[in-house]
Amino acid sequence: MRKVTIWLAVLGIEMLPLYATAFKIPNVGGPTGYWGIPSGRTSWEEAGNVALDAGFHYLSEGQGMAPKVNLTLFNRWELGGMYLGQEGAVDNGYGLHTKFRFLPWSGRGDSALAIGYRYNALSENNISLSTHQLYLAATYSGNFFGARSDTSMVFGKSFGDATRDGDIDFGMGFDTELFPSIFQGYVHWISDFSNFGFHHYARAANPGRGIFNTGLRLSVLKALSHLSWDIDVLGTDLLDDSRGFGIGTTLGIRF
Repeated sequence: MRKVTIWLAVLGIEMLPLYATAFKIPNVGGPTGYWGIPSGRTSWEEAGNVALDAGFHYLSEGQGMAPKVNLTLFNRWELGGMYLGQEGAVDNGYGLHTKFRFLPWSGRGDSALAIGYRYNALSENNISLSTHQLYLAATYSGNFFGARSDTSMVFGKSFGDATRDGDIDFGMGFDTELFPSIFQGYVHWISDFSNFGFHHYARAANPGRGIFNTGLRLSVLKALSHLSWDIDVLGTDLLDDSRGFGIGTTLGIRF
């Protein structure tokens, strides 16, 4: 019996890293992050030179559809794109993004810094609109009432149509394990608040009074080292009359 107890204790120690980490998958707009904002981390940042994530989200506000793909190279550089489908063909658009994590230079650490760029476009009544965003994202890991958590801040600047010269982009995000003793790190509670949305022209992300999103993310294949499958259930822009809900899923593979 004593040997069994010792082996169980060793096994528990070995398994801790499997669920003592944030979920690093594309957000609704494409970059690795929370719901509407990026984080300082990149997908599959621990190991592997090439990884690919593909996902899809449905948003009730504006009947939005957001398929996306995200490619991660050398553990620290990601680039990808997304399509924004909304009610009414003239409101459809797309986005392109890239992000480079420069701290830590290799592997995962408690802190992470990344710089990123995002391009959003929309066709409205035969008029093409577009914006560019540059941002810096900082992430720090810690414990929240005994649960492993990630907190992020994002500062940026947007240029282009429907932007103002004096505006500064800002967002905060929080990712923590939900009841880790019960769910063993497979379920995370994720929230973010920002004055910019996952896409500049998305109906489900009206930045007029700020955007608050919160929900749950289930990592079905979290224990696997080369494959991932995540399921999202969230509420969008919950502090405003344009509030709605969203569901989504993401598949990932590390080569």
